[in-house]
Amino acid sequence: MKDKKQIIQDVLVVLVIIIIICFVVYYPQRNVYKNHRYTVATITDIKSTLNGDPEAIITYTLNSKVYNGSISSYKGGGVFYKKGDRVFVEYYPLNPDECNLVEGKYVSDKLINIPSDGWDKLPY
Repeated sequence: MKDKKQIIQDVLVVLVIIIIICFVVYYPQRNVYKNHRYTVATITDIKSTLNGDPEAIITYTLNSKVYNGSISSYKGGGVFYKKGDRVFVEYYPLNPDECNLVEGKYVSDKLINIPSDGWDKLPY
C-alpha cells in the first residue's frame, strides 16, 4: 500500500498535467494577437496617471454595445493623441473588452461605414 506522501505526490502530478493540458487547449483561443478583429475607436477623454504619462480613454461600438478601454496617449515623437481622434483597435471577439491599439495606421475621416462586428482585416 502507498504511503500518504506518495499519494500526495501522485495527485500533484495529475493536477499539474491537467493544468498544462487546459492551458494548451484554452490559451490560443484567448490570444487577442492571434484571434482578433478590427474596429474604429474614438478617444473620448485624456486622463493623467500616477506616473505622469497621460492615458487616452477609448470608446468603440460592436453589435450595438459600447465598450471602453484605455491606451497610452503618446503617439511618439513628442506627439500625443487628443480627444476626438479616431484609432484602429484590434479586439478579441469572445471578450470585446480585450483590445489593443493598432499603431501606425491612420483612420481617415471618410471612413464612416464601420461594420457592426468589425473587420477580419484592416480596411486599408
